[in-house]
Amino acid sequence: MTKFTYNDQVNLVTRDQNGKILKTYAVIVGITTVETEDQSKHFKAPIGAAFYTIEFSDGSDTFVKEETLEPFTE
Repeated sequence: MTKFTYNDQVNLVTRDQNGKILKTYAVIVGITTVETEDQSKHFKAPIGAAFYTIEFSDGSDTFVKEETLEPFTE
């Protein structure tokens, strides 16, 4: 079971070079769950780990670990 699902609004949480926390709005557009040993090796993550493709408001997207996301708050 993943923490987020398709079309969920989220914040991507990162830090800048000074350690300041940055939150960037995005929407979940894809979900990948690690299900096999080969995937576990490829993603360097345990079986059951979740990764998401998220899309930003400018239309660009990226692939991130679940741990880097939190539910969207304004």
